[in-house]
Amino acid sequence: MSKSVLASTAIKSTAPALSRGLKLLEFIARSDERQTLTTIAKELDIAMSSAHSLC
Repeated sequence: MSKSVLASTAIKSTAPALSRGLKLLEFIARSDERQTLTTIAKELDIAMSSAHSLC
C-alpha cells in the first residue's frame, strides 16, 4: 500500500479531529475484517471516547 496520508506530511495538523478521522479511515481500509471499538482505540492510540465519536 502507498504511504499513509498522515505520514507523508511533516506539518502538525491544526485540526486534530480531522487527523484522527483520516487515521481511522486508513485503518479501516487496511483491515480485512470488522474491528471492535477497543481495537480501534488501541491501534490508533486514541481515547475510547474519541474512537466512539469517530465511529
